[in-house]
Amino acid sequence: MDDAHVVPPKWLNIAAFFIGSISLFVNPIYQLSQGEDAGDAFWNHALRSLDWTFFLRQFPPMLLFFGIVALIAGVWLRRSFEENKWWPWVRVGASLLLGMSVSMVIIHQLMDVAYFRGAFILVAAAYAIAILFCLVLLCEKPIPLVQRKEEKIDLLGSTRNTFNLITVFICIWLLIPATPAILGVAPSPPSAPKEGYGSSPSPYSVTTQSFAYPMPDNVSAIIGDFEGDIEFSIFLTLPIIPEESGMTTIPLAIMLHGFGNPYWETYVDWGTQLSAKGMAVAFIQYPSDVHPEGAETFDLIEAQGMSNHPQHFPRSAAIASAISHLDSIALTENRSD
Repeated sequence: MDDAHVVPPKWLNIAAFFIGSISLFVNPIYQLSQGEDAGDAFWNHALRSLDWTFFLRQFPPMLLFFGIVALIAGVWLRRSFEENKWWPWVRVGASLLLGMSVSMVIIHQLMDVAYFRGAFILVAAAYAIAILFCLVLLCEKPIPLVQRKEEKIDLLGSTRNTFNLITVFICIWLLIPATPAILGVAPSPPSAPKEGYGSSPSPYSVTTQSFAYPMPDNVSAIIGDFEGDIEFSIFLTLPIIPEESGMTTIPLAIMLHGFGNPYWETYVDWGTQLSAKGMAVAFIQYPSDVHPEGAETFDLIEAQGMSNHPQHFPRSAAIASAISHLDSIALTENRSD
């Protein structure tokens, strides 16, 4: 097989970059076309940024180490193998990764304006390192900007070098806010206070039990797949109060979760803190992903902090069933130990 059959055409790099650039926008655009708002459409990207940030915050200097290794490896790979006949295919892969990295930067910056507010700087720095790695594999040095070929200005080469230099400056712009954290000199949060908000739960130890409650049939029939495998329960957290304290009653707090996050693990800190102060805390799981008849065609009305979403009715029915079950297990004379 001769080289003509193994060397990809030059336009394939551009096509790979374009495919990579739009790949991460396909799902959000589809969800927007289905009537979802921007927050829901890009929710998976927000969760991804949160997970990656939590991981990177554990070892911020690790980002510096891998960044240096990635750039050195990119230079070594190019110098060692760019004369091989398969190297153009590496460039196609690098073009695809470059497009995906650029799209992640665009999505991140849009969400930073609307939501993140500068909280996820290490993720942006990781994207910048990925882009620089791709540029090392793909591009010559961007200086000088003006390239000449046979005494004439090479418009294509000059444009490419200009694009490379602009991209390098954008990467530096993304890296600068994260530099103190990467170097390990960023300000750190103060130590947790011994008392009050942010302190360890006190003065009581607490215990938590879960109690599944009966779901109304008309509600269970319309629960979506997102929450279809959940055994909806009440998570009741109680303080362990010594008998000699003389306390005969304690307050009860009822916690209701937000849409799409009916998991006690998300709210356990809140419940533990409240209960350790001497109150009972009932976290009620209820199905938020419900699809009643007419949910797709109703006319939304929002006023005074309220709305006419038809999902409110099955959710309220589930919560009412949970509170009735809570009454039987915690408040009646035959209540659970």
